[in-house]
Amino acid sequence: MKATLGQIRKIVELVETVSQEQVQRALESGSLIRALRDVAVTTYHLTVDSSSISDLLKAGGYDWANDGITEWNFPTTEYDMVEEKETALFHFNRTISSEDAIAGMRAEGYRPATMRELLTFGKENPEVQRKFPIVALGQVVRLDGARHVGYLDRDGSGRCARLHYFDDGWSGDCRFLAVCN
Repeated sequence: MKATLGQIRKIVELVETVSQEQVQRALESGSLIRALRDVAVTTYHLTVDSSSISDLLKAGGYDWANDGITEWNFPTTEYDMVEEKETALFHFNRTISSEDAIAGMRAEGYRPATMRELLTFGKENPEVQRKFPIVALGQVVRLDGARHVGYLDRDGSGRCARLHYFDDGWSGDCRFLAVCN
């Protein structure tokens, strides 16, 4: 979600009411950046459970899924505990490498999502991937000598769970699913 013109005007009005020193302190503490991120980033709450990758693919109702999206290739991680998680979709609005996207998420106090978190997101928010691709950079699998990560996308009116090369970079329309640390 992008900030609306009205939201941007409100931010400018608020900044104009405080001293330059107060703005500087807020920037140094990160509080202003967090506040601005909260205006421009949509957050979602997920309940990640112990479902297997194949169960999540079925529950998500995907019209197509890459054969490489398996429990073997994407095993349960320490992050995949059964719990409620706050997630966000990061939109960098430019072509970006996987490494730069991860650095951007980490700078904001988030980590990249795992495959299980991505599939849970798709199950709980099935229409979001019809708007733009959603990428999970938190688990990388090596297949046929190349590194791959999962992403959700559309194909016409259908929903797909796909794999893409980690090292190829991402177009400006992609969103990156991240979990709050």
